[in-house]
Amino acid sequence: MDKLLLRKKIDGSGYKLRYIAGRIGLTYAGFLHKMKGRSEFTLSEVQGLSDVLGLGADERNRLFFAHIDRCSLSGQIGGDCATDESGATA
Repeated sequence: MDKLLLRKKIDGSGYKLRYIAGRIGLTYAGFLHKMKGRSEFTLSEVQGLSDVLGLGADERNRLFFAHIDRCSLSGQIGGDCATDESGATA
């Protein structure tokens, strides 16, 4: 998760952290815990944050899933996710 970018999005939204936490079904303390990276947001919480903050799919993926290899996430074979003989992604 990109904590800095998420915080910028939240600050830019004009919503209070307590409001956002309630909208996605978390306590304020639980939300802060996740914002600090002490635990991960669930997929339903990520979807809720996307809805509240008006994030598109690309922006949501950059915020929450940039650390995941896009080829393994999509399960794609071939194209720009092809591997060479060593198994490295091309």
